Amino acid sequence: MRRTRTLRDDSAAEQLVVNVDGGPPDTDYTLILDGRSGGRVHVREWNSQNRGGAAREYDTSAEEIYARLERAAADRRRISTDLLRIRAWLDAPAR
Repeated sequence: MRRTRTLRDDSAAEQLVVNVDGGPPDTDYTLILDGRSGGRVHVREWNSQNRGGAAREYDTSAEEIYARLERAAADRRRISTDLLRIRAWLDAPAR
């Protein structure tokens, strides 16, 4: 019997949280993605240096944030959210 993996559909969610584990010399970081519109996304980011403080906030293209996460995956860093789920969320229309 073959098992298939089903992905939860998060594309309708207003926010997506992604944790990326670091490894020397990289730092771990958490991204909260929201406010997608016209191929852009608002990002709030925490890393090991600012974990207890305010997030770094910025707007970037959906393609840029996806490329960054793809590079993390290629570097074999653990990512809390599957890349397929991230892609679906970034491609979904804003609510």
